[in-house]
Amino acid sequence: KTRSKIIESAYAVFAQFGYEQATLTEIAEKADVHLQTLVRHFNTKAEIMATIHTSCTDRFEIFFLEQEGTALARWREWIKIRSEGAPELFGFLTDTYRFPVITPQAQAAVNRGKELLANGIAEDMGVNPALDIRPVLIACMLMEGNAHVGQYWAGKRFKKTEFVASLVEVVDVAEELVAEHLGLKNRSRKKAS
Repeated sequence: KTRSKIIESAYAVFAQFGYEQATLTEIAEKADVHLQTLVRHFNTKAEIMATIHTSCTDRFEIFFLEQEGTALARWREWIKIRSEGAPELFGFLTDTYRFPVITPQAQAAVNRGKELLANGIAEDMGVNPALDIRPVLIACMLMEGNAHVGQYWAGKRFKKTEFVASLVEVVDVAEELVAEHLGLKNRSRKKAS
C-alpha cells in the first residue's frame, strides 16, 4: 500500500513540477509518509520514474491483450483512455525521455510496449514480425508520433479535448498510411485467452 501511495503521489508531483524540479521530500509529503519511509522503497527519483514507466507498460499490456479489434484500434483506444484520464501525465512521461538518468529504464518499458504493438500489427497483417520490418516501423511511427504530440503540449495550457484529438489524429493518419501503402485489412482480433 505504501509503495502504491508513493507512486501515485510521484505521478502528481512530477506532473505539477516536472521531473527535474520535483524532490523526494515533496513526493513523501504528498504521499503522507516520512522521507525515510520513501527512501526504503525508492532511493532516487530515477527509481520512481522507472517504476512509473514499467507500471504504465504493464497496464498497456493487459489492456492490449484483452481488447478486441485491430492493433491500431486498440492503440487508439489506449491513447484516448490514457490522455483523457490525465493529460498532464502523458506530457510529463514523454518529456522524461530526455533525462539521461532515466533513459535506460524508460526505454526498456517503451521497447516492451513497442514490441507488443508491433506483434499485434504483424498479426493483423498476417506476417512474421521477425521476418518483416513493417510492423515494427508502424509501431515506431505510432509511439514516436504520440510522444511528439505529448512533448508539444507539455507545459502548455490546453483543453483536454484538443490534446486527445491531437493524439488520436496521429493514429488516424498512421492508419490511413498503413491501409493505403501496405494493404492492412481491418480484421478483428480475438480476445487473448
